[in-house]
Amino acid sequence: MINRTIYIITILLSCLSLLTTSCSVSRPYGMSKEQFQDQKELEKDKEAAAKAYEKARKEAAKEFWSMQSKEVKKRIKKNNKKRSWETKQRKRR
Repeated sequence: MINRTIYIITILLSCLSLLTTSCSVSRPYGMSKEQFQDQKELEKDKEAAAKAYEKARKEAAKEFWSMQSKEVKKRIKKNNKKRSWETKQRKRR
């Protein structure tokens, strides 16, 4: 009974050690450290560009709405509601 328990524990620990070592490698197989670092830097640059684009888009939208008169704002809002209602009606059919 004790031998069987020790055997099971040994097998479980060896499987666990194999799983942890295979998961500890953070870069894909066959990729050098330099390639991996370059890829990480490109991803960071891409993320920064996406943030800058989103910020510029928000600023443009804010400027657009600040330039509109109250009547135009109401008309645009009403048209958007009507368009969304029509879209829902088309989906129901």
